[in-house]
Amino acid sequence: MTSPDTAAPAVSREGARKTLHLATSAVPLASAVGLSTNWLRWGLLAALGVALGVELARRQSSTLARAFSRWTVGMLRPSEVGGALTGATWMLVGYLGAVLLGPRDAAIAAMWAVAAGDGVATLVGRRWGTPGAKSAAGSLAMLLVTFAGGWGVAGLAPSWALGVALAATVAERWPTFANDNVRIPAVVLLMLSIR
Repeated sequence: MTSPDTAAPAVSREGARKTLHLATSAVPLASAVGLSTNWLRWGLLAALGVALGVELARRQSSTLARAFSRWTVGMLRPSEVGGALTGATWMLVGYLGAVLLGPRDAAIAAMWAVAAGDGVATLVGRRWGTPGAKSAAGSLAMLLVTFAGGWGVAGLAPSWALGVALAATVAERWPTFANDNVRIPAVVLLMLSIR
């Protein structure tokens, strides 16, 4: 059993990570209110280039790796410290993939599912679910937030917004392939490709 002293940093780390998730909701919101797809595409490509540069630099230099770990204030998961790409880099891959591969409404819905849906799922799940496990409360929160964004932000018909929400929730709750920041938008784009 985890003691409260060891559980607190993990909750704080996840809280900080998911706050960043929620902050990136600005990307699909900007797209929804008219930011040019071309600007969005180039902005995400530039951000991904910077992220990959940082990822490479921290692998090449132990000094930079330590500085990066200090700068991220313990938000990295153990696998990310050990050399895996950070969740933020995977998120940029997922966002850029959504913008490059899907129509505007699908890209907005896909990015919203990752930013707001996944972010809220973790925060609610940690507050009202079982620590360290996926919870019904978190999944319900993701379903509702993703549906609301699909309908209200991306402008999908309610039936499609519900389908996207269900697909994204399943993709988040039962990992089958890839990082969830790529898996969720991939599933959303696939779901909307059958329209």
